Amino acid sequence: SRGLGDVYKRQILVRTGKVRVGEAALEGSGGIGPDTDLNVEISVPDLGSLVPGTSGTFALEGRISGRSPAFLFSVKGSGSGLSVPPAAIEELSFSAEAGAGFGDPVRVDLAAAGGKLGGQTVESMRMSARGTLASHQIDISIKSPVWDAEALVSGQYREGGWAGTAEGMALGGTFEAEGDVGWIGPIRWEAAFRGTDLRPEMLGPAFPENLSLSIESLGESGPEGTRAEVRVDDLAGVHRERPIRGKMDVGILPEGLEVRNMDLGIGGGTLNASGRLLESWDLDWAMDLPDLSSLVEGFEGMTSGSGRVTGSRHAPRVSGKLTGRGLAFGSSKVQQILVDADISADPSEDSRARIDVSGFSAGALEVQSGSLTASGPIGSHRLSVTARSPVLDADMEISGGFHDGSWTGEVNRWQVDSED
Repeated sequence: SRGLGDVYKRQILVRTGKVRVGEAALEGSGGIGPDTDLNVEISVPDLGSLVPGTSGTFALEGRISGRSPAFLFSVKGSGSGLSVPPAAIEELSFSAEAGAGFGDPVRVDLAAAGGKLGGQTVESMRMSARGTLASHQIDISIKSPVWDAEALVSGQYREGGWAGTAEGMALGGTFEAEGDVGWIGPIRWEAAFRGTDLRPEMLGPAFPENLSLSIESLGESGPEGTRAEVRVDDLAGVHRERPIRGKMDVGILPEGLEVRNMDLGIGGGTLNASGRLLESWDLDWAMDLPDLSSLVEGFEGMTSGSGRVTGSRHAPRVSGKLTGRGLAFGSSKVQQILVDADISADPSEDSRARIDVSGFSAGALEVQSGSLTASGPIGSHRLSVTARSPVLDADMEISGGFHDGSWTGEVNRWQVDSED
């Protein structure tokens, strides 16, 4: 860095000043004081040299002018080939002007062409803001090859907080939202969102064709952690040509989650859960999915079951029963599978599991029936495996255990009887 300046009667006169960090440079000239006229230029030919994981070029020109306290701030800049995950922008330009007072006019304009946002290709994005800090409007427009979005945000900034509303269209549907956030002390918020006739399928075939929902949240976040309430109501739509519905009420605490109610349904299937995942876990779950093809492309069959998760966060215990019938994926098929398990992640506690399979086939391989039985702690347990097929029968006993993230074991007995 280098510079030349004077301090005279509370006035800092910067005749010339330059700071370099690698190839990036900041230059300034002018005066700061009761009468201010300061010009600043920033050039960054390689953003990745300053911020690892990013790339692109960036340039900015700014000016602060006026007599204290009625300063005027103005800035304009551009960038190209910018990549700041999860966003990437091919070309960017922006400009802004604002006064120092709450009632002074504010103008912000931003335009971007080409790039990606969260993995989705974006053709263009524009944002403009008008008004004052005390009361303003922000107009946002995003265009992509498969979906467009527009939003109008109206807000009011107050000392220590901001409140506003938003409405617009996205993913073929409409949305409206309102929120209030404060940042003196712990960050506090209260927000609500409602989307109607959204089409998430525009993001990919794994998403629903149609979706409407409302979300409410309030909470705070500070040095002692985050506490929040999140409610999802009136979730309804269509996925793989089958109706979906749902409600959820979750509490977020510094030590974990409190699932007061989760009730999801698709077609004739249901998934329910309630309980706590804090330092100590105690969560009940149940599911009944008569048609797996409504959830995952390529899968067929039905499954149902229920169970419970208990124990500590570091060594939970999972117990439950699960039944599957008519399962198929690609060339693999299973007429029936039964699972009965009670497994603890604590290596000193006993666990058990039994899996029975009938009518399994995968290409030329056929197994009429088979079973796997496990008993003992995960650190030292025994496995028994049997299989019956048209051409051979197999029995095997294995002993082993998990240690330091890996499993080791040995085969104690292996017997195969084949048909002539």
